[in-house]
Amino acid sequence: QAAMAAVVAEERLECDDCVQDTVGVVVLDGDGNVAASVSSGGIALKQSGRVGQASCYGCGCWAQRQVKNTSSSVAVSTTGCGEHLVRTLLAKECGQGLANSNNPMDTLQTIMKEKFAESEFLEGINEKLGGAICMKFSKNSGLGSFLWTHTTSSMGIGFQSTADVSATVKMSRLPKPANVHGTTILVE
Repeated sequence: QAAMAAVVAEERLECDDCVQDTVGVVVLDGDGNVAASVSSGGIALKQSGRVGQASCYGCGCWAQRQVKNTSSSVAVSTTGCGEHLVRTLLAKECGQGLANSNNPMDTLQTIMKEKFAESEFLEGINEKLGGAICMKFSKNSGLGSFLWTHTTSSMGIGFQSTADVSATVKMSRLPKPANVHGTTILVE
């Protein structure tokens, strides 16, 4: 029975990897300009007239150039439950938080915890589903970061720089639960 359970679990992981859903993009050009875009996979059996995060300002994606009161340009694209992303303006929160951050990983962890998982707008919701790909670039230093975060069980990631021959692709997964209550947040 243990061998059969292992086979079923492996088949489930393979099936999870085949899910087609949100496609998000963040880009940086040679002049330090950023852009972000998102296309939602939607949800099955959705309510007529439902509007997801992809079409809502600050929810599906966010991009802002480096301006006087910020230290970096940022671009963000989100995925997850559209209703959760719309209620929390997750793309905008990530972008504005990262724009002046000296420690992007810690900042993104804090944003996901305080502005998403513990958001008053998601009070009473047990499973908070959201994720984001984020790019931060400082023209002054010429340095940037590409990060991702999610509370969903998995999130597909692909990235490539002009120096790379091919893209790096990865299935990011939350660590196996150990009877943890609440929302687990992964930032990489």
